Amino acid sequence: MEDYKVSNFQSLFSNQYYVILKNHLYNYRLRRYAINRLLKKNTHNMILEIGSGISPIVSLVHNNVIYSDVSLIPLMLLKKYYPHALIVAADVTLLPFKANSLSLTICSEVLEHIKDDRKALEEISRTLKPSGSIIITFPHGHHYFSYDDRFVHHQRRYELYEMIDMLNNAGLKPEYIKKVLGPLEKITMIIACFIFQKIRMTKPMSKKYPGRMRFLRFLSWLFKWANLFYAFFIWVDAHIIPLKWASVILVKSKK
Repeated sequence: MEDYKVSNFQSLFSNQYYVILKNHLYNYRLRRYAINRLLKKNTHNMILEIGSGISPIVSLVHNNVIYSDVSLIPLMLLKKYYPHALIVAADVTLLPFKANSLSLTICSEVLEHIKDDRKALEEISRTLKPSGSIIITFPHGHHYFSYDDRFVHHQRRYELYEMIDMLNNAGLKPEYIKKVLGPLEKITMIIACFIFQKIRMTKPMSKKYPGRMRFLRFLSWLFKWANLFYAFFIWVDAHIIPLKWASVILVKSKK
């Protein structure tokens, strides 16, 4: 199995509040919204979500979804919160599925973490049925590579033509392209990652004070609604900019 680096965020998997906060992040909400809109008329027999971690993109109400990740820890936590979920610990470059066995694969914000990303796409293509589909989102634009990319261990960002070339070489024909996030999201994430790193460097508060849990619940509520509100501005930003300025792009391809 490929030697993946564990991201700074993954080190917080066991923190319940981290899980709650992550699931309310504006960029996660918008990626999830964009992908699930394509699944509204889902007629797929079996769906594989690669790199689901603790925050799956595909709704957990579906019973035909397999959630996979290279790390077992987030999958076990996912299983703890959602006992009915189907989980598989798997390396995307060596998937434990038969050829032509899956109808749809979701791969959101994964390829940029993988050393051999071309092999990953070839393996995904192998497991898809004829006329099966893959939906990916990826960080777009070499010029955007910055502090936040290094913080979450992105090995690269992609130009759209590079991703289209990789998909075609893997036998996957792009048929739908959509802007998901724009430059405002990029600026926000640079600032957020910088602040997050500074907070992690400070000594954690060990003393519990009266009303601490009530205060944390209030912060969670505030974080949720602030992100929901901010997501609207990020959505508008992504829709008015040219495609070349998008910071995250969605591509749906067919085998």
